[in-house]
Order: sequence, then structure tokens, then C-alpha cells
Amino acid sequence: MYSGIWKKWHDWCLSHSFDHANPSSAQLAKYLAFLHLQQKLSYKTILVYKSAISTLVCSQAEKLSNDPLVHRILKAISLANVQAKPKTAHIWDPRVVIEWLTSNSPSVFSLLEVSRRTAIILLLASSRRVHDLTLLHIDADHFQDNGDNIIMHPVFGSKTDNYVHRQSSWKLKENQEKNVCPVRWLRKLIDVSSSRRHNSDLSELFISTLGKVRPASRTVIGGWIKTLLRDAGVEATPGSTRSASASLNWLENHKIEEIMEKGNWRVPNTFANFYSAEIVSFQNNKNLSNSFEAV
Repeated sequence: MYSGIWKKWHDWCLSHSFDHANPSSAQLAKYLAFLHLQQKLSYKTILVYKSAISTLVCSQAEKLSNDPLVHRILKAISLANVQAKPKTAHIWDPRVVIEWLTSNSPSVFSLLEVSRRTAIILLLASSRRVHDLTLLHIDADHFQDNGDNIIMHPVFGSKTDNYVHRQSSWKLKENQEKNVCPVRWLRKLIDVSSSRRHNSDLSELFISTLGKVRPASRTVIGGWIKTLLRDAGVEATPGSTRSASASLNWLENHKIEEIMEKGNWRVPNTFANFYSAEIVSFQNNKNLSNSFEAV
């Protein structure tokens, strides 16, 4: 995950005759300044570099990461970044939607209502792409109900899938709030869709709710997400759930490794540059991230 970052750090230390495995706080601060002044990296990307280096180096990694000198150089870079880019990327607060979901109970007999609720819960818990929902199946090879958790093994087809890499399996855990519990709503969706998928060999988790019985496309699922967000008072695109969920985890100080693993990011810079944004509002402390684990 951090091979590119580590190689750059190693080469820079070599050129300055520093011990890359046991640097001083002054050496790390100098490198962070180099990334800002010479490499022109953004503040968020530099934070990823600092986190990666602090994790991979000596046994005093925590002390190094929290060193006052390192904090001062990061603050200076942050201020320079604000002056250079006065407009900050903002994203809606997932906790607003979670609060709405918690307070509003849909009809458990409506395939549309159960489908769109299950979809938004999975997206907010996992930080995965809308398209990834089309890769979830409920046959025995791809779905395990273990009582207090459900494990799903997506089929091949994620944006990052190739011949050497596949996205992780999804472990959904029970949540005490029944209206946002992924385990409960996965079971509800399978139950309420059983009659419609009868006499078909469809194993996709999400299927069409009207017309011909077929797997629900990314566009159809996106439409469900968009209408639910609007009902919750949020005007946003379906794909923005990925940035919103990941940004909330970043705000709540989840480890960068955990955020990347959950959201199936392979390159730290991609998360830092495109998905880590400032949350617009802070209304409550609800987050569905603890209901999901990449396994």
C-alpha cells in the first residue's frame, strides 16, 4: 500500500545521508517541508505521507508523529495551503442521513423501500462505490449468514479488480439501532424479494422492483440513493456517499490504513486528493463505519 511513499522517503534520506528507518523529528519535518515546497504536494497528501512514514519507521513512531516540531511544520503547510486555495471542498454530513434513517421506519413489505434503505446503509458503512453493490450476490458461494454478522464475497468487476487484485469481502455487523442495522436489512431484502425472484435464477442481492425481473443496474440503484438522500434533506449525487462516508471516518480520526481498506482504495494519494473533504455540519455522533469490516 505504501511502497511508493516508502521508496521516495528512502531515496530522499539516502541523498541526505539520513537513517530512513530511525529518523529524528527534525529530519521528518525537513522532508515534509520538501514535499510542500519542492514536490508541491497538497496538505492532505502530505498528511498521508507523514502517517505512512510514522507507521513504518522506528519503535518510537508515535512519539515521532506527535513531535511539536512536526506539528509546527504541518501547521505552517496547512496555513500556506489555505492561502493558496481559499475554497475548501465540502461534503454533506452522513450523520444527517443516519439520523433520518434512524427516525423513519419504512414499510418492510415494500421491495423499493427495503432496497434503497439497504443500499444506503451498505454504502455509508463501507465507503464503497455504488457500482460495487451490483457485484453482491446471495448464493451460497457469495453469502454467509453467521447470526451476528453477514459476510459477502463480491464477484469480479470492481473498478480496482484485475488479475492480481480483488476487492475484499464485506463483513456486515449488527447495529443496535434496528433502522440502520445492515444485518437486519440484508435479511429483510432477501425475504421481501424472494417472491419476485421466484422462478428465476437471479442471485444478485439487488434486483429490479418494477417491470421485468432483472439485476438492478448501477443507474437504478443510484436513483434509489438519490431519492433517499433527498428525502433526508440532502441534495447530492449517489456517488458522493463514498466521499461523505470516508471523510467522516477521517474526521473521527480513523487510521488511514483502515479507511483505505474499507473503501477499497489502493493508492493513498487518491483518497487524500479526491475523497477526503470537509464535512459541512456536525449534528450528532452517529457513524455506520463500525458495522462494516473488510475481510
